[in-house]
Amino acid sequence: MGDRVQAGDVLARLDVRAVEAQIAAADAQTAEAAAQTALASETENRQAQLLERGHISQQRYDEVRTSTRAALARQNAAAAAADALRVQLDLSVITAPFDGVVTARRADEGAIASPGQPLLELVELDSLEVRVGLPQSVAASYTPGDIASFQVDSQSVPVVARFRASSSVVDRQTRTVTAVFDLAPDQRVAAGQIVRLAVETPIVAEGFWVPTAALAEGRRGLWSIYVLSPDAGGAYTLEARVVETVRIEAERVFVRGAVEDGELLLASGLQRITPGQRVIPAVQEARAR
Repeated sequence: MGDRVQAGDVLARLDVRAVEAQIAAADAQTAEAAAQTALASETENRQAQLLERGHISQQRYDEVRTSTRAALARQNAAAAAADALRVQLDLSVITAPFDGVVTARRADEGAIASPGQPLLELVELDSLEVRVGLPQSVAASYTPGDIASFQVDSQSVPVVARFRASSSVVDRQTRTVTAVFDLAPDQRVAAGQIVRLAVETPIVAEGFWVPTAALAEGRRGLWSIYVLSPDAGGAYTLEARVVETVRIEAERVFVRGAVEDGELLLASGLQRITPGQRVIPAVQEARAR
C-alpha cells in the first residue's frame, strides 16, 4: 500500500502452473491430431489415384475422405482448446491501467481469489475528479468545460474544477443527479477529501425549511415529519405528516406538505419517540419547573 505504479506495471499475478500444464497437454493433443490429419490426407490422395484407375469403389474413397475431415476437425478442436487456455493465461495477470498509487490491498499473497473479488485499489493521483449531487435543474445548467469553485475543509483557498458530465438518473433518496468535475493537476487536493460546492438557486415552490434530523423515512420512499398537536391536557401528541422534499442541503431540507403555519415540529430525536406519544416542549417544561 502506498506504492506508486505506472501504466502497464504488473499489480497481481495468479498461480498458473495448472493452466500451463493444461496448455502443454493441449499442445500435445494438437500435434497428435495434426499428425493424424497429415496421414489421413496422404491416404486420401493415394485412394484418389486408385479410384481413377478403378481399383477401389467410390464408397471406399468417400469413407477415406470422411476420415480426413474428421481428423482435421479433431485438430481444430484441440487447437481451439489450447487457445482458450492461453486466454486464461493472459487473464491471470492484472496490470495498472494508469499511473497512480496503490491505496489498499484486499487480498493477501497466496490467498484463493474468487471471480469478481477486488484485489487492489488504485487511485490516479494526476487526474482526480469530484463527484457531487446536484438538483437536476442545476446540473442541466452546466456545459462541459464550465468552471466551478469548491471549498475544501482543510484549505482556506477554494479549488477549481471543470465540469465534465452528469448522470441522467435521479437518486431516490437525495433527489439529485451525480455531476462529475475534473480537477486540474496543480490543485492541492488529496484523494478521498470531501469538497463542497455552493449553489444559489431560487425556490419557487411553497414550503418551509426543517432540520435534516427532523425527517423520518416512511413507506414507499416517502418522508414524514412529526407535528406537536395540542391536546386537552396542556401537553402535545406527536402526529406524523407526510411531506415532499423540494431541496436538500447539508443540515436542512426544504419540504412542503400538510403543515399549517405556526405548528410546532419535532426537530430531532426521532429514534426515541413513537407516533401518538405525548410530549411537552422543552420551553414549556422549563417554565413549569
